[in-house]
Amino acid sequence: MRTYSHALFSFCAARRLAPAQPGVVAWTTLRAAGPDLPALAGVVWLGARRRRWFTRQEFCEEACEKGPFGGPDAAPHSALPVVLLLALRKTSGAKDPRSMAFLLGWAGHVLADALTHAEDARPILWPLSKRRFASQISYWDRAHYALLFALVEHAALLLLAARMLRSRKTGPPTRG
Repeated sequence: MRTYSHALFSFCAARRLAPAQPGVVAWTTLRAAGPDLPALAGVVWLGARRRRWFTRQEFCEEACEKGPFGGPDAAPHSALPVVLLLALRKTSGAKDPRSMAFLLGWAGHVLADALTHAEDARPILWPLSKRRFASQISYWDRAHYALLFALVEHAALLLLAARMLRSRKTGPPTRG
């Protein structure tokens, strides 16, 4: 799934669940897009090194796996830190909704990526395991239904945008 889709879907979900708490909405949206920041930095790094266009395969191999962002790119895409932090939050008795929103945004990103990355899947339990869960669907690889996925993803984004615009005219969202 694309970074902007992670952010918008999480924004809409958080806005629906916590309409009176803009901080919660912001933290959820930030964390949902956050795991992709090392990969975006990798694009800049590889582009500066190469000074030419590069393929997605070259990017995945050089910037995300063996480049300077290999570990940092794997860590935010791993389910392990999210699960451990959720367990720590639960056992510590933390009540701040922003921390829960932050972790749920992160968990949503990891889950969505697990379902939409085929050949470029990241290690789901990094650093304990380098095993990758490769989905049958890819958000970018045409050999794994990318065109159909892109159509569905962007149709959903358009529907969400239309709903958000309509709700601005009628007032804040309500639960239910």
